[in-house]
Amino acid sequence: MSTQQTTPPPTSALGLARTLTDLLSPGNLLVAVQLLVGAVSGNTLIEGFAWGALAALFTAGLPYAFVLRGVRKGRYGDHHIGERRQRTKPFLFAAASVLAGLVLLTVLGAPTELLALTLAALVGLLLILVTTLVWKISVHTGVAAGVVSVASMTFSPFVVVAPLVVLAVGWSRVALRDHTVAQVVGGAVLGAIVAATLFSTLR
Repeated sequence: MSTQQTTPPPTSALGLARTLTDLLSPGNLLVAVQLLVGAVSGNTLIEGFAWGALAALFTAGLPYAFVLRGVRKGRYGDHHIGERRQRTKPFLFAAASVLAGLVLLTVLGAPTELLALTLAALVGLLLILVTTLVWKISVHTGVAAGVVSVASMTFSPFVVVAPLVVLAVGWSRVALRDHTVAQVVGGAVLGAIVAATLFSTLR
């Protein structure tokens, strides 16, 4: 029988956890890394940002809009989709959106680094989707670990703060009782492996 602590964290800790969960959400992190990778891989800064914005539209913008629409219609409890059984449909939509974005970016001749990042996002999403069918792995830490891995490979100074970002996200998910420690660790390991393997190989 589980002996998990049932006393809730202090209100101040819960407020910080909620802020970190929202600020470092998968959508926000994906937009940030797409823009940054685009900025350094384009022929000019403006062109790079444009490529990154296009990639972000398909990897984060459209999937997030789909989820918000579902929340408004009462299909999901909130935009984090805490209920595991509700995640399949939005994850499938997100995968289709990322795939469409990858095809469009390829046809338009987007920078190789951005294509590698988008492909890594697609593979990571599919693996998380399959895992979610049987276990509530943390999407937040999966994306956070993948994003900081890419950021560290692209901007070497970021490696110093990368672990702190993942730890902050993981702590927030456990503090809010949306995930167990095992679920946040599982997400972080999966995200880091996918990003480190695919992005470093294909960029």
